[in-house]
Amino acid sequence: NYHAARVYKNMLPQYLVGECTDVKVYPHVADFREARQQMLKDGKFETDYTWYAKLGLWLTSLFVAAVSLSCF
Repeated sequence: NYHAARVYKNMLPQYLVGECTDVKVYPHVADFREARQQMLKDGKFETDYTWYAKLGLWLTSLFVAAVSLSCF
């Protein structure tokens, strides 16, 4: 449930040894699966790398400020 779609397509198929067909799917599980599929379609599990870039800039500026205040 927590892997990206590319992992399901490219990496996990080699580990599939069989499928279980006689499993009872409870209503809350079916609801969860439906909600997950909708979130996948909406792109909710895609990583926003701009957030990490902003975080890196913020941490770098804090580091530079700390070193500047320590030295001068």
